Amino acid sequence: MHRAMIQHLDNRWGTEAVANNPDGRDTFTEVLEGYRTDDEMIAGLEAVGGDVAKFRAGLAKINDFSSFASEDEFGNFLQTTLRLTGEVDPNDSAIRFYSRDMTPGAGFHNWLHGQFMDSSSPIDVGNPQTNLSNIMFWRIHGWIEAKWTQFERSHVRTPQETYTYEELMEKFHLHMQLHSDFSETQHAVNRPSKALAEAVSPILFSNEPDCSKLAPGTRTDNCE
Repeated sequence: MHRAMIQHLDNRWGTEAVANNPDGRDTFTEVLEGYRTDDEMIAGLEAVGGDVAKFRAGLAKINDFSSFASEDEFGNFLQTTLRLTGEVDPNDSAIRFYSRDMTPGAGFHNWLHGQFMDSSSPIDVGNPQTNLSNIMFWRIHGWIEAKWTQFERSHVRTPQETYTYEELMEKFHLHMQLHSDFSETQHAVNRPSKALAEAVSPILFSNEPDCSKLAPGTRTDNCE
């Protein structure tokens, strides 16, 4: 989804001038590129007192692209530490069981949002209601996009993976197109409330599930 979002915004508004970028990037295209290297992310973490040691430790696995069996496995590893176990409750097959991947680097997407969260900011990167306005959102997702691009160079998609990828990208591009066209004439009325955003942000950007807020029937290794 975020790749489609970046591509759509770049194609539509990439040439727009930017005058207040702290990195000296002059166009929206350059802003959307975000952090492109591990060193840039390390510098960003250092600037906010983030856990650089943990980030460095996770790079060994993340950058070992051949260790991932599929594109789904790589994406899931970057996104979250939660893993479906495949365990089935004989009395209720709708129940889902999760374990957590504690390998260094797992869930770095969620973790990075947490590292750069700033509750004093009106566009906190940890607030899903407003974080698209925060340059740090694009820095984080620029780095993820760069990692995905590196992975693509070392992984040849199977015909099924190619079909799934192209189908999803088409759907997400249409989704972005509809939102953009609508926003030119109407103001969004379905934006999540501030209260809802504040309630879900600790869940969205955390690799430690809050047991009290899991959906009924959902179980993890630390939540019965």
